[in-house]
Amino acid sequence: MANLLDQASIVLTPTAYDDGKVLCAKPSEPPYGDFDFSRNSAATRVNAQGLVENVQILSSNLVQNGDFSEEGVQEVSNGSFSQEGVQLLTNGDFSNGSTDWILDSGWSVSDNKALCDGTNLAYITQTAVLTTGKSYKVRFDIVDYTSGSVKYRDNGFVSGQSFSGVGSYTDYVVAGGGQFRLMSENFIGSIDNVSVREVGQDWSLFTGWSIAEDKAVCSGSGRINPTNNSWLSGKTYKFDIEVSDRTAGYFRIQNPAVSIYYVNNINSNGTYTYYINTIDANGFVIEAVGFIGSITNISVKEVLQDWSVEDYGAVSASAVITPNTEGVKLEKTVSADWRSSFLVQPISYTSGSQYKVTFRLKNGNLPSGGSVYVRRAYDSSSQSIVNNLALTNDWVEYTYYFVADSNSEDISFGEVNWQNAGVGQYFYVDDVSIIEITDDTNLPRINYEG
Repeated sequence: MANLLDQASIVLTPTAYDDGKVLCAKPSEPPYGDFDFSRNSAATRVNAQGLVENVQILSSNLVQNGDFSEEGVQEVSNGSFSQEGVQLLTNGDFSNGSTDWILDSGWSVSDNKALCDGTNLAYITQTAVLTTGKSYKVRFDIVDYTSGSVKYRDNGFVSGQSFSGVGSYTDYVVAGGGQFRLMSENFIGSIDNVSVREVGQDWSLFTGWSIAEDKAVCSGSGRINPTNNSWLSGKTYKFDIEVSDRTAGYFRIQNPAVSIYYVNNINSNGTYTYYINTIDANGFVIEAVGFIGSITNISVKEVLQDWSVEDYGAVSASAVITPNTEGVKLEKTVSADWRSSFLVQPISYTSGSQYKVTFRLKNGNLPSGGSVYVRRAYDSSSQSIVNNLALTNDWVEYTYYFVADSNSEDISFGEVNWQNAGVGQYFYVDDVSIIEITDDTNLPRINYEG
């Protein structure tokens, strides 16, 4: 037996009986896991209820993103504000003496460090290092200390914090000119390991905003927006943002070209997710209104790929789709009129083939409980899979079968009395699946009939 198991790639259980012998089929040539099987009766199997049923081949799901969970690529770069550029200073550790540095009277370099004798307003400088308006992370060590302080100051007279005492120090500044300078405020001591790196890449910061450790900080009002500021018109985007340190005011997410607020009055700390239906390709800006606080971890990704909202007999949609924890929501946004909106995805069918469609529905806020159409062509009632399907306040899974014809192009869901529904009426859809069903008689299954 050990020798048999060593040589066998699969072990078979006897599958038939004939004249006092048990029989089984064992593949003898590679690939050992595949073999042809022929029979002159229909293929069957025993189902979970112990009943014999014919075997069918099922295709993969023809619906793309049927559970509405798909997310696109990240549209925003450096959304955590943690990106740092290369070291912009040369000889920041003074290992080459005073090379590349301009020393005012009172400064000198010795033993791989820069020393100051207490001369007030004396500078140690490198030129043509910074770009006006960009944000930088300045870091240096005070390695010897007697008195006074050191601070960043560029040739635009933009000043940073003052630092004193032995230790490692970091300051975030916005350049007012091209020079980088550290200034003595009656400083007696020495510094080393001076570093300047750009931060806030891929963002435009206007008055009131600055960069700190892994966040953008606002001190009142003003705008901040990504430099690659665009998205596709008419698409839905998932917008995530984290707010911290908020003590006053609010900010909003708005269209930069027109006075339309996608999200208004964000005025407390926390992590937020919004779904934004775009009206054009102009992207977004974050507009602060008296906001004192910081933001970080901004993420923008397209969602609801492969799905759209179509109106039967209308030019523009009167509803929107929004994903949430309940699935996807189809919600009316235009006041009562004669149009009916549908949640639609085009499907490639084979005319004459049989299909199984399954989906889940739940009522949200439809009048009198509400009911829906499910169609293969949203603009043709003759292509209905089911009409007047009454919804409940709990999720219900439905299964239907149909044979495709030449006009079968979509899977679509629409509210029956949408024309009479007011703004804010909605229902939920989830887990949509369409599978082609093909009968097959050439499968290795045991027929227990008789």
